[in-house]
Order: sequence, then C-alpha cells, then structure tokens
Amino acid sequence: MKSSNLILLKNNGINVPNFTVVESSGKADLSFSRKDSFAVRSSFSLEDSDSLSFAGMFSTYLDVSRNSVEDTVRKVFQDYRDKKIITYGIKHSYPEKEIRSFIDKSTVIVQEMIDPDYSGVIFTANPLGLLNETVIIVGNGIGSNVVEEKTNVTTYYYNLTDKKYYFNRMENSPELAPSVIEELIAVSSKIRGIFKQESDIEFAIKDDIVYILQSRRITSIDSSARKLILDNSNIVESYPGLVLPLTEDFVKKIYRDIFERLIKRISHSKKLVRSIDSDMVEFVNGRAYYTISDWYTVLSLMPFSSKIIPVWQKMLGVDNKYISKRKIRTNGLIKFNIALSLLYYFIMTPVKMKALNRRFSDNVKRYRKLVESTGATADLIKLYRNMQKEIIDYWDLTLINDLYAFVFTHLAGKHADRISEIKELSSMEPLILLSRLKDAYENKGLESSNYKELKKEYIDKYGDRCMQELKLETETYRTDPEMLDRYIADNEITVKERLSSDKFEPNLFVRHAKLGILNRESSRLNRTVIYGLARSIFNKIGDNLYRNDQIESPKDIYYLHLDELNDRKNFKETVNERKMVFSGFKRIPAFSRYIFSGKAFNKTDLSGIEKGAAGRKSKLTGDVVSRPCSKIKGEALVMTSSDSSLNHENKIIVTKMTDPGWVFILQNAKAVIAEKGSFLSHTAIISRELKKPSIVNVKDACSYIKSGDIVEMDLDTSIIRILSEGNTD
Repeated sequence: MKSSNLILLKNNGINVPNFTVVESSGKADLSFSRKDSFAVRSSFSLEDSDSLSFAGMFSTYLDVSRNSVEDTVRKVFQDYRDKKIITYGIKHSYPEKEIRSFIDKSTVIVQEMIDPDYSGVIFTANPLGLLNETVIIVGNGIGSNVVEEKTNVTTYYYNLTDKKYYFNRMENSPELAPSVIEELIAVSSKIRGIFKQESDIEFAIKDDIVYILQSRRITSIDSSARKLILDNSNIVESYPGLVLPLTEDFVKKIYRDIFERLIKRISHSKKLVRSIDSDMVEFVNGRAYYTISDWYTVLSLMPFSSKIIPVWQKMLGVDNKYISKRKIRTNGLIKFNIALSLLYYFIMTPVKMKALNRRFSDNVKRYRKLVESTGATADLIKLYRNMQKEIIDYWDLTLINDLYAFVFTHLAGKHADRISEIKELSSMEPLILLSRLKDAYENKGLESSNYKELKKEYIDKYGDRCMQELKLETETYRTDPEMLDRYIADNEITVKERLSSDKFEPNLFVRHAKLGILNRESSRLNRTVIYGLARSIFNKIGDNLYRNDQIESPKDIYYLHLDELNDRKNFKETVNERKMVFSGFKRIPAFSRYIFSGKAFNKTDLSGIEKGAAGRKSKLTGDVVSRPCSKIKGEALVMTSSDSSLNHENKIIVTKMTDPGWVFILQNAKAVIAEKGSFLSHTAIISRELKKPSIVNVKDACSYIKSGDIVEMDLDTSIIRILSEGNTD
C-alpha cells in the first residue's frame, strides 16, 4: 500500500513532502500543512502487490486547492468501488467478497503539492530485467506530464557496477547536472535497501532539492528468475570494441563446444554435459562478455573449487568477487572421475600441449590447402564445419593448461616477479622476425628479394597476428599484405634478437608457471591461426555473395549470421539495418558487467544517445604487473582503439586493454596503463618481456587521463599521478 510505503520512507529519512493518510470513514485533516495546494493520490490495498498491479485504474489529482481536497478524496474512494476494479480482481482469481474487503481497508494520501522544475520516475532496476542498471526518466514540470507522455523526456541509463551512465535525450528535454544524477542514484539505492526490492519511484526536483513522492515495487521483474551475470574481464582483451554478428556466432559456438568437450573429457558423463547446457560467452549491445555465472558453475565441478575460483578470479582480473552459480547434481562416481582426470591431465599437461601443437601444425597445413582449393559457398561452409569439429575435439586441453598456468603462478607467490624471460615465448616471435624485415627494408628496400622472402615468411607464419585479431572482420597482414609494408616503413623496430634467456630457474613453482605461460601463449597464437582460417573461408563466401549481388561489399558478410550464409536471398536491406543498429551500439559505453533477470537482451532505443560526462581525477590506482623501475614519468597517449599510425614512441600508452597485436606498439612505448588486465593478461606478459613499466586494472583511465597529460607511474605504490594537463583542444 502506498501510504504505508510513504510512512516507511519518511521514518527512514527520505525527503518526502508532508502528507496525511485519510481512512475510508474519515475526513481529510489538513492541519499538517499551511500549503494551499495538494496532490491527492490513491492508496488501494492491493495496488502494486506481488500478484496485481491495477495499472492505470486509479487517478492522482494534482494541484488540488485546499477547499477542494475533501471532494477529491471522495472521488478517489468512489474509484475504488468502480465495477472495473471488482471485475479485474475476479479475473485474477480473487473472490468478489475478498476484493470488497480490500476496498474497505483502502486509504487516500493527501500530500503537499510540489511545483517542480523537473519531475520523473526512477526504476532502481531496468524493468525489462537488467538488474544493475538504474533508469531515470525526467521531464520538465509536473510528474503527470512525464507519465502521460505530455512532455519530452530525457532517459538516463546508469550502470551501478561501473558508476557510469549514458542518456537518451528528446528535443528540449532537460539535462540534469551529474551531481543531481548521483543524488538520485544514492536515494534510489537507499530506497531499494529500505524495501529490499526493486522499486519504481516518483520524484520531483524544485530548486535543486529532490523530493520523493511515492515508491512501489517493480512488478515486471521476476524475482524468482535465474540471475545471468555477464563480465568482460579478460575477454575484452581478445574482443575489444564492437563485435559484428558473424564473429559473435563463431565465438559463441566455439566456446560452447570447447567447454562441452572439456566437461565430457574430465567427467566421462554425457548427462552432466546436457545438464550444464550453457553459453560461456554472450554478446550485449555488440560487445563480448563471459557468462561468468556459467564459468563459476563449471569451476565448481573441480576439486578444491573454493581455492581454485579465487585464483582464477585473480589471474583473469575479475574485480567483482561475488560468485553466482547453478547447482548441478553430481554423484560420487562423477566427482571421482573429475578429480582423477584433472590429476592425470595436470601431470601430463606439458606433454599433452606438445602433442597438441604438433597435431595442430599438421591440421593447419592441410586446411590451408583445402581453403585455397574450395570455391562454392556450400563447400566452404562444409569445410568450416569440419575444421571446427576436428580442432574442437582436442582444443579443450588448452583450458586445462590455463588452469595449470594460473595455479603455478599463484603458488609462485612472492617469486612471481621472476616469471619473465620465457624461452621461445610465442608472443615475441613475430617481433623478432619483424626486426629482420625492418633491416631488409632499410638496407635493400621494399622491392628487394630479401625483403620479399622475409615478408612471405612473416605472413605465412604470423599473417593473422595483429591488433583485434580475434574479430573476424579485422583486416590482417594476410588479407592485406600492404598493411605490413606500411607498418615496416612507419615504425622503429629495435628488437634484434630473442629477448628470452636459457638460464635454469631453480624455483619449482616459477619454473612450471613459465612452462604453463609458454604453452598458453603458444595456444593463443595457434588460436589466432584458427580464426585466420575461418576468416579466409568467410572472406571467400563474402566474395561469392558480392558476385551474386546479394551484398553491396564482400565485407558486409560480417553483418550476417552463420545460418544465413547459405541462403540465396538479397541481404542488402538486412545489412543496412544491422549497420544502423551497430552505429547505435557504438554510442553505448562499454560497461564491465551486466546482471540480467533471465535472458540477456540488447538495447533498442538507440537514437539520441549521449554519454555522461566524467570528472577529472589527479590520482588513479591499479595493479602493477611489470616493475623494471620504481617510478617513470612521461607524456600520455590515450589509445581507445589500436592505431599503429599514431606516434606512440616514448609515450605512456593509456588504453582500455591490449591484445597480442599490441606488441608492435608497446615495443616503442615508454610504459603502459590499461583499464583491464591481470598478472597473466597480454599487457602483463608482453610488458615484462619488453621490460616496460605496466599498471593494469586502472578504473576509467581513458576517461580521466587525456593525450598530452604528463603522467607519473609509481610502481612501488601502484599510484598514477596526473602531474599536468595537456592541451585538450
């Protein structure tokens, strides 16, 4: 009941306009106020209950004069007895006698009228089922104008995890100051805590003072639905920015199949595989997220999972340590199989990874020839399916190696700083060959046979390795060899020989951690090759669709879904529609976490989106992952996307995250600051190998630091100081 809610709000210090509650048998006593204008509101006993909303069936009367209050109160009581109220209750399984009993218990609220500058509604959670997003809708004037759509409104979407927002503004609608937004978020969070439920809150703002008019439960959110938690920790390193539909399909399928293969391998139970039946990766608003609640479900199957999960969180840089998982029934035999299998594979991981690499190398050579010799779309799709099935059959071993690397890195403890100088680290191999290519370019030129031979060798081995290499729509050195010529011409490449050493590592844990990381980086380079093969297949299909006049450009294939590729219809209109949607997604901030009630969904209201302004900080902090010195100072270069044409030499690179292709940028940088990352992220591994200072997991670094700022990184305290601001014009 609204009246009891208002009393509870008032008693808990919420700024509610003065009010009185009128019982059904009494008169309105206005002695509580000296005002001449009031709002008269319904407070029906069953309104906004768990089972019934009575939405739109009762009236609120605004700006009621003192002399008219009593008559207006009688109107509200008469509304309760309207036949439609009784019919609605009966239709929803309430006996007529019970409905009439609730009518007799109902009250009316008489509240001092606020003549606001702005009014609106706060949903503590998005009513569509996004639980960590508060929605604020605000318009000019009184609240009825907003609710009844008589005025244009601004809608704010505030991510409670990241404490960032964006807004959708209609013509001439108000824009609230950031301080007012933060005040509305604070009061709505307090109200959620008071009622211990997601709430629909009406508010008014007069002279910058926020008044809460009423609060009720959000009835559209199913509190019993399973929470789906999505987190972009680590995965944003592999799939930065927007990811187009074809890559989405490819990634979701490959992750799902690999995890199913892993569970089957260690449990020997098809039934367990079916009971989990989950996507490990999800895409929201065109961005990649781990379905982290399902990752926790899989990890919970492991022996000593309570010890393993915190290690996994640390190594992947998962900030929010809340663990959400499904209960999966496993019997003693399955638990024994999992424990025994993991023990076996943990012991045999180095051997198994060597065998995997040999098998992978043989398969790649064979599939490259098959891709080159296959032309028809149907045959290319069949080839893709066969390749995916064959490689997935053993690729789950890389997940066991990841766990191997995580555990031994954790056990290395205070010796973790020695996890560098790893012999034959795959992420460094391209840079070593590039240095030879640079020498050939400088000494003999682009047209020399020496340069051309080295270029061919580089593209054969590493042509798929570039920034954003796991997004199939990305142009690589293999798809556009001239990109390599431009890179060689425009960049200094100073690495002349292998940076790793052959010295023996005496510490057992450090030694095994290095081995795990070495194999992890090798598997990630191999993964790049897999994606390169898929890219070659899809590019050929794109050429076919373009020749058949089904799409306007061969690259438009990446706006299609996998199951559409064999269709013979014209996709031009479909592609243009999806391009419009993704241009809207681009304006939505890249939030780190989403919590859904039930299924994930994309935003559809994408017009007029603007991002909330971020204030400036002079000091930030994160996690030090490479410490070749105690302090370093330099000019910042903010890179929110990978652009090797920027002058990054001797700059402190500030970015959201890096992927393996960033090695070409980091080699000449002075240091690196990343919003994402962990001790085993690519930023960390490459920074240590290149001996570049690096601090990762720095919240909102790209918002607070601007290109041209002079920044000091204190590697002993993990504090980053903005010493002076650059020219922001």
